[in-house]
Amino acid sequence: MLRLLISRYFAGLRRRSVVGALSAISVLGVAVSTGAMVIVLSAFNGLEGLIRQLHESWDPGLKIEPTQGKFFEPAQAQPTALRKLEGVAALYPVVEDNALLRFNEGQAVVRLKGVEPAYGQRPGLAMGMRAGRFELGVPGAWGLVLGAGLQYELQVPLNAGFTGLQVWYPRAKKALGLDPRSAFSRQAAIATGVFQVEKQYDERYVFADIRLAAELMERPGQVTALELDLAPGTDPDALAAQVQQQLGPAFRVLTSKQQHQSLMRVLRLERLFVYLALTVILLISSFNIFTALSMLGVEKRRDLAVLLALGARPRLLLQTFLGLGLAISGLGATLGIGLGLALCWAQQRYKLVSMGMQTSIVEEYPVEVHQADLWLTALTVIAVSLAVSWAPARAALRSRVREV
Repeated sequence: MLRLLISRYFAGLRRRSVVGALSAISVLGVAVSTGAMVIVLSAFNGLEGLIRQLHESWDPGLKIEPTQGKFFEPAQAQPTALRKLEGVAALYPVVEDNALLRFNEGQAVVRLKGVEPAYGQRPGLAMGMRAGRFELGVPGAWGLVLGAGLQYELQVPLNAGFTGLQVWYPRAKKALGLDPRSAFSRQAAIATGVFQVEKQYDERYVFADIRLAAELMERPGQVTALELDLAPGTDPDALAAQVQQQLGPAFRVLTSKQQHQSLMRVLRLERLFVYLALTVILLISSFNIFTALSMLGVEKRRDLAVLLALGARPRLLLQTFLGLGLAISGLGATLGIGLGLALCWAQQRYKLVSMGMQTSIVEEYPVEVHQADLWLTALTVIAVSLAVSWAPARAALRSRVREV
């Protein structure tokens, strides 16, 4: 009986009438809002996936840092035992901190990362080399590998000998004197290579030999972190828990996601606010359903009164109006989800929308459709539909009961 009433009233909406026109507008509004929700959520998925991919190509699978202080002796973290763990492909000691890079009259605050020469063989960094080679030392001089943004900003030539390139780092014990430069450790070097991975790294990072970095920071034989590259198929969370248990509370073990928690948190917050904004738009566009059902209740008041007189329960009429609202929004949601999926597929295949930046890593705007987002969109449409259909359904029921 319920299905018959819903299908009969829904079919009647196709007739040329004010209620039919409002229903068509409702379907169109829900379709556009639903399609926009699918597209925007998929775009956020694509951006998040792109950022994660960029970070994974740069960041180690696991990073071991001391819980107190900045430096520690590598032997404290048992590097030999760590290399033997299943899933560990490589281990690199790292000395990393902010420093000042000067070239002639130009200077920039950089992130100095002291590593061993083998670090340049990591796939993400090896593929990102744009000029020169990953050489951290040449006969008679230290070598530096600069990000493309830094190299362009300071106009540093490659392999040009000692032409004024220096790395400065504040001394732990600052010497008192008239010359403020005495408060810094300094080391001359030459630029041997340029890498280009991602803007935030290209404009900030400089690679140096780990011995040079330790000497500048007056921490010989100490490191700031141990970086572990993982073998393909290794579960980073499981391995991180195993390493954490082995090292104890003196160290913290960070996975790639944990190394960028703040960034991922911002992306999730942006995604949440955009979803809420689209839900409000969906709610506004669904008010036509409220109007259409209210007018339908007035138009069908005699039919409803007859049904009640024949013994129909009020609950049946309430369910009829709610079901009709769901049918209208369901049609719009089906069209909208189909439209959203079609546009996402077209973007992936034909690259319709570009990033609009010449320096972007990818030309086209990335999109990734997740099944969870489709379920979220469908449940949102159902919730909004029930919310806007409840009031006219109750109003129609009360008026019919009073007539009987």
